[in-house]
Amino acid sequence: MTRIDLVLKSGFMKLRRSHISLLHILLPVLAVLAFTWYAGVTKVDKTEIAVGYFQVLSLGFPTIIGVVCAMVAERDMNAGKGFDLLTSTNPKVMSIVGMLITTLFLGFLSVIIAVMGFGESISAIYSENPFTMKFYFIVVCTMILTNTLLYAFHLFVSLRFGKGASTGLGVFGSLVSALMITGLGDGIWMFIPCSWSIRFTTMLAYAEVSPGSLTNQLVAEARLATVSCTAMTVIVIVGLLIWFNRWEGKTSYE
Repeated sequence: MTRIDLVLKSGFMKLRRSHISLLHILLPVLAVLAFTWYAGVTKVDKTEIAVGYFQVLSLGFPTIIGVVCAMVAERDMNAGKGFDLLTSTNPKVMSIVGMLITTLFLGFLSVIIAVMGFGESISAIYSENPFTMKFYFIVVCTMILTNTLLYAFHLFVSLRFGKGASTGLGVFGSLVSALMITGLGDGIWMFIPCSWSIRFTTMLAYAEVSPGSLTNQLVAEARLATVSCTAMTVIVIVGLLIWFNRWEGKTSYE
């Protein structure tokens, strides 16, 4: 029986030899620098700047997840032409569990740099920060938890249909996310995975600044979205594990 810690250790050792880890550090650093510069030259309210920053991060998440999952899947499939991925662990399903945990960890690392770094920058620019560091950490956790389903889904797509499909669906997801923050998303965003991150972080930000700003309808939608997110994430992850356990390494283009 393969221990999960050995599977994870193997996964992180593979990452050390790739550009995936570097990507998860450089992108959030660039995002922090860009918005810090913008905050320093604009007269826009600092609360609106923070909300806009959270929304931009949420918009980019689906695309980044699609690209990263494609890179991780391609790396593992190229190792022994997929033989290692399917036979290196016992039970076999531990391989996909390791991939999912590894990508989620990288996502958490990237988001914590982007969000906490931005929070520190805002504190340095302004005499006061509209949010506490505790709030920024809540935003980090919210972004990861609301995007866990996308990580699982894109790992499946990458392994079954290839990196092109995963990347394309990621870009499409970002476009859907942009639409869901508008009036088009009202009443339906609770059931659209790409909208969870951007909607939740926006509501959290305004609720933090003005606790009474959320209407009863928005609170009800947030509760329904929480149930929907939890249930759908569990279903997708379980489905991924069942599929991978039966998968023989064939892709749609073979």
